[in-house]
Amino acid sequence: MEESMKDITARIRQDREKGGIKDEKEKTHEKNETEPVPINTPACLPDLIKHITSVKVTGQTKMLIRIDDDYINLLNKFEATLGFNVTQFLNFLSREFLEQNPGIKELIKNSLKEL
Repeated sequence: MEESMKDITARIRQDREKGGIKDEKEKTHEKNETEPVPINTPACLPDLIKHITSVKVTGQTKMLIRIDDDYINLLNKFEATLGFNVTQFLNFLSREFLEQNPGIKELIKNSLKEL
């Protein structure tokens, strides 16, 4: 029987805690060594902004993406007001999402094997 996404995530998390699986951060030194920042209170916002501004975008690949009209005006003001640009923000969000959901990478790898 195939494992559910929740089971895969739990198993991977347990393996990491035991030291069986090396985290992506441990594999390469190019990644930022920052810890995830919970945003539970407004006091956490300065730390969150600091983490986003510390993101170094090293990739050269460009991607055309579509942003909802509700957010585009706000996103365009990030650099002038908060000191980081949309590219840093999207890289930060992508990294955080993938680190918090490690089972997604495994699911993608398994899906590609089936093709």
